Amino acid sequence: MTDRRRIAPAVLTLFGILSLTSVLTRPQVASYRGPDVLQIFASGMCFGAAIVRLVTVIAERRSR
Repeated sequence: MTDRRRIAPAVLTLFGILSLTSVLTRPQVASYRGPDVLQIFASGMCFGAAIVRLVTVIAERRSR
């Protein structure tokens, strides 16, 4: 595995955390309760996993 492939998930995670904290400090979102934030976070993870899976399926089809 190349260095880029090892670093990419860490960089994406860092950007995700930074954007999440940026959103959570806004007054409109600051009033959300913990379970609401957890649900938003979990939904984002599910959408992210779905997009990754979709991209891998498309890439597998192209490689055939």
